[in-house]
Amino acid sequence: MLLAWVIIVIAMPMIAFSQNRQVTGTVKNSKGDPVASASVQQKGTNNGTVADDAGRFSITVTGSDAVLVISSVVFAT
Repeated sequence: MLLAWVIIVIAMPMIAFSQNRQVTGTVKNSKGDPVASASVQQKGTNNGTVADDAGRFSITVTGSDAVLVISSVVFAT
């Protein structure tokens, strides 16, 4: 029984950090207008996507504390 608890305690952080989840959203400018073709990337990774013409995006991120970096040719990051 003790061995089972030790395995669970050791495995929990590995399971928590290896989780993937889907993040969706819309990139908008300060006026609330959608930003077409904006780049959306998970910080510190090569994981990224591009928003559609309506500014909508969907990206699968890894880890529990993912940060998205959004940039566009016509706007600062």
